Amino acid sequence: VLEALFHCTEKLCSSCRQFPDYSVEFSSALIKILFVYNSSRTGAIDSFMGKGIIRNAAYSLLHLAGEMRTFGRGDWASLCVKESMRENPKSPFCWLWSLLNDREPEVRCAGFGLSSLVCESALGCQALFPSIDQDSQWMWHKGLACAFDSSEASIVRQKAV
Repeated sequence: VLEALFHCTEKLCSSCRQFPDYSVEFSSALIKILFVYNSSRTGAIDSFMGKGIIRNAAYSLLHLAGEMRTFGRGDWASLCVKESMRENPKSPFCWLWSLLNDREPEVRCAGFGLSSLVCESALGCQALFPSIDQDSQWMWHKGLACAFDSSEASIVRQKAV
């Protein structure tokens, strides 16, 4: 269902050059889906269906965030911060860290894309960096490590830079 909805949204935005009004609600729902699947202790993230849901939700969220930015429809970073803080005030971006550490290159690529979109606003930076469980330089280390790793997929290296 997520894959079909992603393709419909993509076609709608590209064909009529308008941005759908449901984008804010859809973005909020996708963040909730990513949070639930990445914070679950039932093994949903490791299941075949869970991986597909995470991949399609990450693609859809990255696409919607880019479209919101292109069409000037609100501040996606503040929406993302508010929704993430509502889900888990102590570690609001745990869903994002799991995207950056996923085995699939496309999911890691989407994770870096979403990270850079969150960092475009001051509110996003203020919420993103204190929520890192490890040291505060983890995200920069992860990005540089991916960018200089010759065994990493080229799409991930491109987004990491």
